[in-house]
Parts: sequence; C-alpha cells; structure tokens
Amino acid sequence: MSIIKMPYEVTARKKGEHWRLTDEEAKNMVPGHMALANKYLPEWLREHVDLYAVLMLHGFAIFVRMEIEMKIQDQKKQVIEPEKPSVSSTPEGGISYGKIIERVQ
Repeated sequence: MSIIKMPYEVTARKKGEHWRLTDEEAKNMVPGHMALANKYLPEWLREHVDLYAVLMLHGFAIFVRMEIEMKIQDQKKQVIEPEKPSVSSTPEGGISYGKIIERVQ
C-alpha cells in the first residue's frame, strides 16, 4: 500500500468504503506529491526517501493503535466507574435528601 493511500485507508476503516482510494486515484496524486516533496523536503531527506517512507508507515500504524488504545481505556473507565444511584429514593424505600429539597422549594 502506498503512503498516499494510508490516510484514506485509516478513514475508510472508520467511516466506510467510500473513503478508500483506488489505485488509479493514488497514482494520479503521485506527480503532485513528488513536485511538493522535491520543492520543500530538505536535501538530506530526499536522499533517504526510504527512511521517510518507513517513518510515515510506522507513524500511521502507531496512530491507529493509539486511537484504539484510547477507546479501550474509555471502555474500561465506564466499567470501573459504577452508575450513580438515583436521588429519588433510598434503598430502604424511604425518602431521600433530593425529595426533601423538592418539598422545601
């Protein structure tokens, strides 16, 4: 898979297949990307384009997994944090402070 397609692959997995680039679309983007890379990337990076590609691929892989990890941690928090009890009644069936306050107002 090309670096050009990576952001679209990540998005397609979340939002749907309509986000996935075709090979033809990615191929058509290459000349524009190369022109920008040749103009703006430093010479040392252009000499080590393979290193740039590896860094980009690892960056995307890490980003996707960090996002998954954050979702897992959020789910764990929801399981650990108990649901707050209702203020309308007590376990013994008596009146709660919430009901007393309603009567005073």
